[in-house]
Parts: sequence; C-alpha cells; structure tokens
Amino acid sequence: MDYEYNKQYTEKSNTGFWVIAVLTIAICGYMAYAHFTQSIYSGTVAVDTYVQGIGIEQTEYNHMNSSGRAVVNFIFGTIFSVLLIGGIISILKKSLKILAICFFSSLIFSLVIFVINEVMQYS
Repeated sequence: MDYEYNKQYTEKSNTGFWVIAVLTIAICGYMAYAHFTQSIYSGTVAVDTYVQGIGIEQTEYNHMNSSGRAVVNFIFGTIFSVLLIGGIISILKKSLKILAICFFSSLIFSLVIFVINEVMQYS
C-alpha cells in the first residue's frame, strides 16, 4: 500500500507536480536574478556617487542609501537562490511536500518584499 501511495507522486504524468515545479522555478529564478542585478546596480551607483563628489552631504546620503539598498537586495537574492536550489532538489527527488514548501514560501516572501519596498519608498 505504501508503494502505491508513493508511486502516485513519482509518476511523470502528474501535472499538478509539474505545474508547481515550473511556477516555483520561474518565480524563484526571476526574483533571484532581479535582486542580484539590482544589487550590482545599486553598488555601482554607490561607488559612482562617492567618487564623483557631488557634495559632501549629498554624497554621504546617496552612498549610504545606495549601499544599503545593495545589501538588502543581495540578501533577498540569496534567499530566493536558496529557495530555487531547494525547489530543484525537490524536483529531482520528486518530493511534493518540499516543493510545496518552497513554492508557498517564495510566494509569501515575494509579498513580504513587496510590502517592505512600498514602505521604504513612501516613508
């Protein structure tokens, strides 16, 4: 009986598993790529504003603001990369539970990042 239960989740024709797998890979991959590229862009803006020397007060504000954004985006990109690796491992093991955890945590984390970015933008 246990074999039949496990066989249900290891079949290649299980469309629910593959839909969740594709969505998990797409969400985590895109968000990791977007946050890492934004981190690199914010880091170069921080260096450029510091080197150009627009003004002491303005330079320090832009440098700290841009470098802070670079670190935050790097942390977000790292978290999404970990979720992406977890999703790929769960696909290779055909583990629906781990894949569902990666999928729902990526959705919840995306919503949390959206709220954090909106609060930071309008405060």
